[in-house]
Amino acid sequence: MFFCEVTSCWAQNGGVGNENRNSENIASNANSEEYVVDYYLVEERVNCRFGSSVTRYKVSNINLISTATMGQNNTRKVTTVYKKVKPKVNQLQGLMPSNLVAQSNEITASITALPVVEAPKVEVVEKTEKKDYIYVDLVKTYEGVLEKGYFSIDMLKKVADSRFFKDDLNKAAQWYSKLFELTTDLEPIYYYRFAQSLRSVSQFEKAKEMMVAYEQKSISNSIR
Repeated sequence: MFFCEVTSCWAQNGGVGNENRNSENIASNANSEEYVVDYYLVEERVNCRFGSSVTRYKVSNINLISTATMGQNNTRKVTTVYKKVKPKVNQLQGLMPSNLVAQSNEITASITALPVVEAPKVEVVEKTEKKDYIYVDLVKTYEGVLEKGYFSIDMLKKVADSRFFKDDLNKAAQWYSKLFELTTDLEPIYYYRFAQSLRSVSQFEKAKEMMVAYEQKSISNSIR
């Protein structure tokens, strides 16, 4: 696994075009026989007067990365994480010289001709151990609580984000919608994620409203 970084900075004008070109570069690098894209790591930095705010998240689909303007002096860095593809055996055999292939076939035939020796019987006694822990899927547990009608802002954030990053955008739209019913005092990134989720359920007008709000909040945070 290795990293291929594409860093882009956008001002308030002309930023989206640059990002589209960067997205094309990432996609073209992913079409390799030896490596494939594992995920994209996104880091959005909003510089304020007395410091900066950094948001990091991973997505498996490059189309889920925002192309909206970040505001002057703010940055969005996209790191493409690749993983190595395991070679197929038949592909490797096709690359072997013919004499080695023939030798391999002869060895296989020789092994097949060997007498079969019965392995000695070994009695296996399973060791029983007392389990002093239990695995709990917290996100699934939270979602079960939400489905029963018990809502909290923190719980909705965790469940909606989990569904978003697993590309289950229909469920993500459901929980982000409930989150925005409880509060709109949220970080700009939640407006962006909600907009992407709404597009998956064909609520394009509302998705457009969320993107406008996302851009306004991003710019507002950058000039504080």
